[in-house]
Amino acid sequence: MTKTKQNSPLSLFFRIALPIILATLLIIVLVYFGNVDFQQLGTFFSQLNIFHILIIIFSSLFHMTTSALKWQLVLKAFHHDNANHNPPFSFHLFYTTLGANLGQVMPIHISSMITRGIGLKAHYQGSTLSGAASSGFEQIFDILIPLVLLLPTIFVLTFDMDLSTWLAISAFILILSGLLLPLVSIKLVESILRLIGPMAEQPKRTFFLRKSLDTVLKINNLDKTLMTKLYWLSVIRFFSLLIRALVVVSVIASTITYSAVTIALPGVVSTNIIALTPGGLGISEWGWTGLLLLQNVSMQDAVAFALLNRIVMILGLLTILAFSALAFFGRNKI
Repeated sequence: MTKTKQNSPLSLFFRIALPIILATLLIIVLVYFGNVDFQQLGTFFSQLNIFHILIIIFSSLFHMTTSALKWQLVLKAFHHDNANHNPPFSFHLFYTTLGANLGQVMPIHISSMITRGIGLKAHYQGSTLSGAASSGFEQIFDILIPLVLLLPTIFVLTFDMDLSTWLAISAFILILSGLLLPLVSIKLVESILRLIGPMAEQPKRTFFLRKSLDTVLKINNLDKTLMTKLYWLSVIRFFSLLIRALVVVSVIASTITYSAVTIALPGVVSTNIIALTPGGLGISEWGWTGLLLLQNVSMQDAVAFALLNRIVMILGLLTILAFSALAFFGRNKI
């Protein structure tokens, strides 16, 4: 009876509708309290010149390329003994970008696992679980980086320090974490496996998690070199987000500074990990606003920046999706 209730149309509706309603309310309240001037927002957007647009496109491409490359590395490790299982990079780029675009209407981590798993099965007769598990595994590093950089952000905001302090602490923590991670990562996965082992036969999502971790542990190439590559590619991916955000700053003549956005970014990206709303919509914007307010940015400027950054991000992702689709499907027709 409980199972039927959980899978009822009404239950499904609320699971889909509530996050969308929450995101909509968060944006409406933010726009109201931010006293947003949409005409001024349009003016800011119109100030994006060809130079800005090219930077946005290339930073978005760089962002998607690093994510696709990480997935390709993990997928190769999953199938290291299968010479025929070697999809072209255009495949990885397209399904990574497709997942990121769908991540604007559903949690990004889930959308990436779904699209990659389906893509692998549809085009290369691979296992959906293998595609999803490899996707989930490489995204662990994307979660780790903002959490690591959140420490210097908290320190700098607490003690009213400047950007140079943030950069120094961040560099130290990133290097230290990069050296330690390969030594503890495999043991960490094994510990998680042992922890959830007794629950594996209960809920389906726990069973899927266990099967995913089991698959990860079968990677013969899960060595220090692979872990190090995944870690530093995630670092590069994170800073590609910063480049795109700084372009938005350059077209808003306001109280926002490059240093304020740089220091705020880890906190904003960290809020997306919770994934309460589709694509973090509303939550990210409130994160930007709150962290910029702490750095003496006006409410109106902070909200304008947050909204414009969202628009620029979506346009960048759509552009790369079109490019990657042409590269992958066009390649198959040749």
